[in-house]
Amino acid sequence: MCIRDRNNLWLDGTANVDTLTVDENATVAGTLGITGVTTATGGVVGNVTGNLTGAVTGDVTGDLTGNVTGNTTGNVTGNVTGNLTGDVTGDVTGDVTGDVTGNVTGNLTGDVTGNVTGNTTGNLTGGVTGNVTGNLTGNVTGNVTGNLTGDVTGDVTGAVIGDLVGDVTGGVTGNVTGNLTGNVTGDVTGDVTGALTGNASTATALATARNIA
Repeated sequence: MCIRDRNNLWLDGTANVDTLTVDENATVAGTLGITGVTTATGGVVGNVTGNLTGAVTGDVTGDLTGNVTGNTTGNVTGNVTGNLTGDVTGDVTGDVTGDVTGNVTGNLTGDVTGNVTGNTTGNLTGGVTGNVTGNLTGNVTGNVTGNLTGDVTGDVTGAVIGDLVGDVTGGVTGNVTGNLTGNVTGDVTGDVTGALTGNASTATALATARNIA
């Protein structure tokens, strides 16, 4: 070992030092093995292999492989592969592949493939393929293909193809093709093709003379 004041220090063997204090920079050419706790108040630049236990305050730039247990405060830019358990507060830009269990508060722009169980509050713009079970409050603009079970309160503009079971309160403008079973209260303007069974409260002239037995 050679020691010179205010100069370099060369160690050819192993040095056992209880406490090492470096006033300026230090460079390790090989592997630095640390069996205790590492405190880096200025930051860490480079790859870290191993478990990290403790709070991290600052930016993380690079790939993270492993489990994260704890709260994350800040922006995450990159892909996340794995399960996410906890609340997410902020915007999510990208695809989500997997199940989402919990409440979603905010706007959703993109396709949803899978089942949605829960209440939806907000506007839905796009096609819906699948069954809808629950109450729908709001306007529907588009075609509906499938069975509708429940009450409809509001105006219906478009063709209705299928059986209608229930009361209709409001005006009907358009052709009705099919059997009508029930009372009609209101004026009927147009031709009626088929058998008519029942009483008319007001007698009117027929467009073409007919004999009614």
